[in-house]
Amino acid sequence: MPIRYLAAWNAMLHGYLENAREDNAVKLFEQMPSPNVISQTSVIGRLDQNVDGNVVICTALLTGHGLNGRHEDGLKVFGDMMRTSVLPNQSSFVRDLYSCCGLESLDRGEEVHASGVQLKLGSNVFVGNSLVVMYNKCGLVDDAVAVFKRLRVKNILTWNAIVSRCAQHG
Repeated sequence: MPIRYLAAWNAMLHGYLENAREDNAVKLFEQMPSPNVISQTSVIGRLDQNVDGNVVICTALLTGHGLNGRHEDGLKVFGDMMRTSVLPNQSSFVRDLYSCCGLESLDRGEEVHASGVQLKLGSNVFVGNSLVVMYNKCGLVDDAVAVFKRLRVKNILTWNAIVSRCAQHG
């Protein structure tokens, strides 16, 4: 559906959510070329009420909260995931670390890092990139470099994260 029909996308999204078809709503939301604040609010508001142990729904909530600057809410969703035994995936960790960066919350970022290591995601390139950014954002360049060195696989984002942050911090 072309972008000019954003109202139609939002109407379909609303229809899925009103009929308890959250999985369809999440899939549609992910396909939307340019979701707006109405799209994001609809998904976040509805899914926030229906977190039922689904990592996809929880990660969608993390993403929505982060994109809307609601980092505290994002951290709460991640904490709820851990307490209710919803096993976070790499995307969940990346989104939660994004919220840690938004709040410059080193303590919370270190907790997330420890959880990632326990779940064997510490060496994942995407989680690693987010850790490098988080440690740099919180002013711990040495910790960022340590994470960078431990990553076996590095991509262009890894190199950009370490070079730009080291340049900023000297």
